[in-house]
Amino acid sequence: MASPAQIAANRANALLSTGPATPEGKAAVRLNAIKYGIHAESLIIPGEDPEEFEQFKEFQIDAWHPQTTAEQQCVDQLTTDSWRLNRLLNAESKMWDNGIDSLEQKAPVLDRVSRMIDRLQRSIRQITRELQRLQALNAKNKAKSAAPQPPTNQSQYLTQLLRLQADSDQLDE
Repeated sequence: MASPAQIAANRANALLSTGPATPEGKAAVRLNAIKYGIHAESLIIPGEDPEEFEQFKEFQIDAWHPQTTAEQQCVDQLTTDSWRLNRLLNAESKMWDNGIDSLEQKAPVLDRVSRMIDRLQRSIRQITRELQRLQALNAKNKAKSAAPQPPTNQSQYLTQLLRLQADSDQLDE
């Protein structure tokens, strides 16, 4: 247990270490926590090119040609997950390159990154299947609506038959 003198000294020291106070100091340390970007909340982190992300997004849109809002949402999620997956694969490579001293030190971080990679790969597979399902359903619905509908009762059938006969007579003239 700390003595009253130690507690007072700790409180006095805490007042001296409040972090950077100037705007320049704050700007210098604001990105200290970003080392590999594996826990980044932002989609684009420092060191990544926002224009490259936009090109990647356009590539995905061109590849999938989303036609509905649901398809567009799938493409957006697929783009985001693929971007993050690429980041994690790069981070994993950097971790090996940076020479963490021993495998015992690397193992927990690499295990966490591996689990994140697996989760993103699973998500990408699920989104891809859902996008393919939506596109097949939309294509089926378009084909169904484009095909002429057969008559549902006898009077409609006779009306359609008479119309076809009249069209045929006009062609003969």
